[in-house]
Amino acid sequence: MPGTGTNYARRIGIVEHIRGGTVTKVNYAVRPDNRTVHPSWHNLKLEVDCQIGDKIKVLIGKGRQTEKPFSAKDIEDVDLSDIRSAIQAESARYAAMFSRGSTWMVGRTTWKVTHRSTDDPYDGSRQDHVSNGIVITLECIETFSRLQRKIGLIAEQAITAEDYLPFTQEGDDIHEAWYPLLKYEFGTFQNTRSCDVTEIGIKSQVWAKFEGITNFNTIPAPGILRNANKDKIQYSEGKVTSFAHRMSFFALDVRPSNYDESKSANKGWVNIGPYLFAVLGNSPVDVYSFIRVEHPERKQFEYRLRPFNSAIFVEQSNGEGDVFVLDGGRFGAQSWEGSTIYGTFQMRARGYKAEPRNYFTHLEMAAVPELITADDGSVTINYGSVQKDTSKFSWKP
Repeated sequence: MPGTGTNYARRIGIVEHIRGGTVTKVNYAVRPDNRTVHPSWHNLKLEVDCQIGDKIKVLIGKGRQTEKPFSAKDIEDVDLSDIRSAIQAESARYAAMFSRGSTWMVGRTTWKVTHRSTDDPYDGSRQDHVSNGIVITLECIETFSRLQRKIGLIAEQAITAEDYLPFTQEGDDIHEAWYPLLKYEFGTFQNTRSCDVTEIGIKSQVWAKFEGITNFNTIPAPGILRNANKDKIQYSEGKVTSFAHRMSFFALDVRPSNYDESKSANKGWVNIGPYLFAVLGNSPVDVYSFIRVEHPERKQFEYRLRPFNSAIFVEQSNGEGDVFVLDGGRFGAQSWEGSTIYGTFQMRARGYKAEPRNYFTHLEMAAVPELITADDGSVTINYGSVQKDTSKFSWKP
């Protein structure tokens, strides 16, 4: 989800997609914009369709933040050396994670690292590492959809700029949920003998935490701050340390036990629909739930809990459509049918249905609309792209 989970990282991105002899890159463009003296970039990102055997290249750590990119009269230059050091440390950590043979998830696809431009650890003090970065090659090993097998490329220049990020218009920017690269694990288990029912017990702990963030709800409008500055009035913003909600998603896949993986695509795995499952939490407390699966016939089956990531909701569905939120503390259980090529499974679980988009925004990260006003009291909020910008949320004046 935007604002929680894994965001798109700094100085790392998928810059090439390769299928056979065809190489796809993002060619950014520059256009004039009367709102700023800086050029406005667009075409910074591109969706591409993938299939098993395709390759992508991930660029890590190319370029280095200028320590003092701005200067102004009578004002001391802003020193960004601490930010530069933090980003270089991040690049070193990411490069170490992309070891040969490691597997990654992007959207509804999974990938395996097959090659690195160097096996040396990333070192921000080495000029060759900063000038060239480290290039990781990955090969697609599985796709989870016939229609939505997309991943997101970005323009290399957008993650290698050394002074400041390019100015963009709404919709052109690379937001935090733009197909992030994710480490993942599958939960796989199978029946030890033929049976009629499989009951899956799940223990989860899902939450987010804000540590000393600005209390945006207390910040006055820009017009009020400007007038206060003229009157030499100073404001001190409050800080917030608190837990917040987070929602984690997964799909339940099935196949017969001891399946010959060479017989079909996706090694025989099929999803038991029609709902994804979700777990919602807002504190470090264990949440218990269960899923009861009645088999189409007395038989041994193998099951897989497959994680679902934020890019799928933000880029491919806008977070619409119900998921089933597991809640073992609720009274009564809901039932539904899941049709597959292996037959119809009878599903039963405690919980409720909800749309993921209703959990996109943390109110702790958004200013109160009543405070975002001009001098005359008129509201100046832009309500576009709610699902991609956690600082905006719906409100009718």
